[in-house]
Amino acid sequence: MAIQKSEAMRTLTAECQSEFNLLEKKIDDEIRRYYIGGGVRIDINQLPNEKVQNALEKVYREVGWEMSFYDDQREGAYVFLR
Repeated sequence: MAIQKSEAMRTLTAECQSEFNLLEKKIDDEIRRYYIGGGVRIDINQLPNEKVQNALEKVYREVGWEMSFYDDQREGAYVFLR
């Protein structure tokens, strides 16, 4: 049976899972350190691949955050949560 697109997007490879875990820890640490209400910007080295972005957005949305990824030529890559 053919795999559905939605199922393929949910499945993280070991490499993606490692990237997900590192970013999740960084994001959680930065939220604890800097969040005082409104939103919080978290600088990252580069945007994660689409599967990791989708997985992170899902996890944080489920606990009440809106998450957006940005990559600006002047400011670099970052995540914004509100």
